[in-house]
Amino acid sequence: MAAILLGAALVGGGMINSAVVLLGLPTGHDLKSRFASISDKEDKSNEAHINEWIVTIEALKEHPVLGLGFGSEHASVPGDDTINRHTVHNAFLMLYMKMGIHALLLFLWSLFQYCFFCARRRGISSEENLGWLKLGLFSTFAYWLVTLNVAPSWWYYREMCMMALVMAIAVRLSLLSDSADQSQANQQVVVDYPHRR
Repeated sequence: MAAILLGAALVGGGMINSAVVLLGLPTGHDLKSRFASISDKEDKSNEAHINEWIVTIEALKEHPVLGLGFGSEHASVPGDDTINRHTVHNAFLMLYMKMGIHALLLFLWSLFQYCFFCARRRGISSEENLGWLKLGLFSTFAYWLVTLNVAPSWWYYREMCMMALVMAIAVRLSLLSDSADQSQANQQVVVDYPHRR
């Protein structure tokens, strides 16, 4: 587990360093402004997203169980009519807004089950390449968590399809490697009985 955390830290550090290097390129101005907007409280985009969340939560207080429905939109954000009222830029809030608390709880339960499944099968299998591939696919879950929190992934159909595909491949590879390990263990059990005279 420590190796996984160290690897994730190295990859994250590498991504930040590569972003810093890219800041010097001619296209780096856009990248620099995106990094600067993380802590900028005056940034219109971040402020708009927070206002969307607040308005959506207020609307959900009136329909906490069933949500607002598939064709729904949250109320307009005070002072800004240009915001897309069909999205919330948070997949958890989006799912709750469209389908209600039951769908949100089912989705959270599914995510927990997937995490639990990944944690139980975190070891490298007897086929080392398959084990590393499986570990790499499991590690994409961190990316999906970030995406679910900052993007309206339910609105972006391709993201949800990709997430489901990666999870399905990871689960299938784990089940294949488990069955391969089990059959290899069964072949290694050989009982040598002494010959009777």
